[in-house]
Amino acid sequence: MSNESVPPPIYACLTGVAIAEEKVLLSEDCLISKIFVDTFSTTMMVFAPPISPAKHHPGPLVAVDEYKSFNARAQIELKNLNDFEHLSAEVALTIIVSMMRLRISAPIRIPVLGNMPFNVMKDSSGTARAKPFESFPSHIGVFKEECHTLSPNDIDWIKQAIATVVKLCRADRFFRAFTVYEQAQWVPTTEIAIQLLWTAMETLLNLSAVSNKAKSLSAALADHVTDDRPSRDKAYQDIKRLYENRGKVVHSARNVVDNDVFNTVNLARVAFCRAVASQEVPDFSS
Repeated sequence: MSNESVPPPIYACLTGVAIAEEKVLLSEDCLISKIFVDTFSTTMMVFAPPISPAKHHPGPLVAVDEYKSFNARAQIELKNLNDFEHLSAEVALTIIVSMMRLRISAPIRIPVLGNMPFNVMKDSSGTARAKPFESFPSHIGVFKEECHTLSPNDIDWIKQAIATVVKLCRADRFFRAFTVYEQAQWVPTTEIAIQLLWTAMETLLNLSAVSNKAKSLSAALADHVTDDRPSRDKAYQDIKRLYENRGKVVHSARNVVDNDVFNTVNLARVAFCRAVASQEVPDFSS
């Protein structure tokens, strides 16, 4: 995550979630509201320069065979950064949407940021400004539904999780782990995503420098994500196998199988959910 500064208020259209009410408060300074925004684009090719800098390229135009679109039915309005301490607006928005992704198995992202509410942009085309945010062509994750309507329980969980993660981000190690975890979903291949997810989990548990990584990390993760001995013993074997398969990707350029992607994504999600629930940065280095 970049901690560049863009001053609020800032508006973010949101895919993968909807709300039953017109507006839902996450805090006094952050709310979610209903919108309808469809974003679409394709790349065009031209074959001659414009006759002057102020002119358009002359036709004909040919479309590149690619297309991406995003359907947003909710908007985040961030009025100020009072709830986010020293963090930038971009990091604050990433925390908000990431807590939704931890909670909900849907393709949730912020494709576009705006300088005004999206529902008034159509009447303000001369002054409306929008820029891409999480508009990457790929989104690696485990998705069980296309769009999820936020329940009161979802809202309560997300509110608490946001406040917790803002505090946890004071710790440099958690901020680095969380940043890598977030980056993993936007990379072009699942093989790269797997490597980043394991790096994020190693960093989260403070095990980047340990020897016998497969055994140490598997044991720590099994202890971190389970609550009893039988579950821990089974999880250890499953996690160790996943880590060994990750080694084949890293050291032998093997392709990762879909089931390993599914299980690694879920493991990383649970690992970060547990850290949020405990409100502490885990440390298994000793």
